[in-house]
Amino acid sequence: MLPEFWETKALSLYPKKVWIAVATVAGILMFAGSGYLLPAKFARLTVALSFAIVTISWALFLICYWFDPSRGSLSYGRWLGRHLPPVHAAMRWWSAILLVLFVVFGIFGPIWWVVSGRAA
Repeated sequence: MLPEFWETKALSLYPKKVWIAVATVAGILMFAGSGYLLPAKFARLTVALSFAIVTISWALFLICYWFDPSRGSLSYGRWLGRHLPPVHAAMRWWSAILLVLFVVFGIFGPIWWVVSGRAA
């Protein structure tokens, strides 16, 4: 039921896509400015936080544009859903699982980077 779960989330997130774009841009600007404006000790934490912000906001974008029931690229009304339903179902599940993995690695990767203390 994972693709159906993302469909219900997409219905509420699609009207907020402008704010999701603002969050993405804020995360990118935070990443870009962290090396110039902050000391190295704080820049590392800011970079990790900006990666988390960009990951979450980009995942929300993907939910909106993949799983929206009426406008999403993985909705049943698209060509793939009408002509190749088994392939469409597989693509929806594959996308839903990869979306979860993207968020997990996008959050825990920067946390591990900060905690481990290694430079990239």
